[in-house]
Amino acid sequence: MGSRLRGNTQLTEKWAQIRETRALVTERIEPLRREKVVRSSLEAEVWLPDEAGDVDFEEIFITSTVHRGDWDVKRTENHKCGRCWRHLPEVVEDGALCNRCDTLLDAG
Repeated sequence: MGSRLRGNTQLTEKWAQIRETRALVTERIEPLRREKVVRSSLEAEVWLPDEAGDVDFEEIFITSTVHRGDWDVKRTENHKCGRCWRHLPEVVEDGALCNRCDTLLDAG
């Protein structure tokens, strides 16, 4: 256990819940991979119940989008960003940049 978590029960419990939720999402994505509906988790959109907490789940799950609602995982219809590979609504065609990547490249 890392030094930040040692003795911090609240943080330890929070990350245990996050890991448990990630395992559930992975279990729901894997059949879509086997059936070749998605090639990677970045092609998946995930719906989680509201009580799942306020965390950057896209980064935790390595998915393009996480919505709130009833449990569901499906293939996204959004296009893929040419830099971060996330499939997002603002990407107008595969290879174009999402807003985040466009801003980062403009700042550099």
